[in-house]
Amino acid sequence: MRKLLLAATVLLLSAFSANKPFAAVVDAAPESLPKCTTAAPGSGVFCRKTPDKYEVKLYELGLCKAHPFGKVGASTNATMNKTSCVKIWDNTSGYTVDVAQLIGGVGASEAALVGTAYAPPEGTYTHPYVIMDTSVAVKGSHLHSDGNTYYSTSTGSTSTVVGNFADHAYRMDNFGDSTKCFSGFIDSPGSTGKIDAFFINNSLTRPDETDKTAIGGVDRCTHASIPKLVGIINLDDPFIITPRTSSIKFTFFITDYGLRVQYNAGAPNWIGLGPFVGKFEAINVD
Repeated sequence: MRKLLLAATVLLLSAFSANKPFAAVVDAAPESLPKCTTAAPGSGVFCRKTPDKYEVKLYELGLCKAHPFGKVGASTNATMNKTSCVKIWDNTSGYTVDVAQLIGGVGASEAALVGTAYAPPEGTYTHPYVIMDTSVAVKGSHLHSDGNTYYSTSTGSTSTVVGNFADHAYRMDNFGDSTKCFSGFIDSPGSTGKIDAFFINNSLTRPDETDKTAIGGVDRCTHASIPKLVGIINLDDPFIITPRTSSIKFTFFITDYGLRVQYNAGAPNWIGLGPFVGKFEAINVD
């Protein structure tokens, strides 16, 4: 049985809903997110950097020969279709790992995923995927030009008191503005191909644009409708499984990417989840 490894490396990292037939699923476009410096990028503007903690719960990884949401240009479907896919690992209860602690990418910085690994058939695959929880625990700090270090707190706000430094359990619940439930996020740049992400329920179906709830005074995709997220890489070069393939490695890239810092009135006022990219590799024997 092939072994599956997880690592994080120091690198930069319209269809219709069955229950609401007249509302479509909608996707958001990628945003520009500059790398953080000590200088403020502007009020209300975000920047990205490396987190001290990036704890995710993984449920499944697999490989597909076609896009499982039938993506054609900017058009995507409401339900994940696994007809062309094979599962290479799963854990139905979810396996939690702090990716930030794996930065380094070799030796002790690689971790075998706890769960069941499956040997994929030989062949060429164009769309690897990972299914994870929509809640991610992040932690990080940022040194600002005013000489203060701003620390994340349990609420996502910032504090200059190190004793308040804490994890923020961030729940992803909308990829766009609050006018709709944006359940998809497409064409985000990645190291091996553009990345798409979709909120799904346990039946692999996305909520439609009207499935939203006021949370903290802002409309978000209804939490009960989106327990999971699936990320899909549109590979520039196909992923090939051969008789020489001995293991498969999935790498998170979070350095300079996994933490998001927001500025307001010239200083950081919010620290939370930032974007990540990923890469699948086939490890072959000589």
